[in-house]
Amino acid sequence: MNQGSRVYRRTEGVVHRVIGDEQVLIPIRQNLGDLQNLFALNRTAAFVFDQIDGCRDAGTICALLAGRCAVEPARIEGEVFDCLEDLAELGLIRPDAASAPSEGD
Repeated sequence: MNQGSRVYRRTEGVVHRVIGDEQVLIPIRQNLGDLQNLFALNRTAAFVFDQIDGCRDAGTICALLAGRCAVEPARIEGEVFDCLEDLAELGLIRPDAASAPSEGD
């Protein structure tokens, strides 16, 4: 499966807040008092996170971002794919099961 065709969903238990000019993700887990894991998003990451709806694939998110800035498509793809990978590794998003690669892909 092509990385651009992968669809992501937001993980349940992650609160998204805008505080001033910053966007912050707060994972709410078993220990509600644990606020050591706050994630401030840069503009690109905030845009990417805002587009994650369980329907749009990574390629569509790249195209939407490309329409907003004058940057080479290859650079946009790299930044979007890296951002999605980082958010997934942190447990803030997850690949949709229907779009996840099968073994051997």
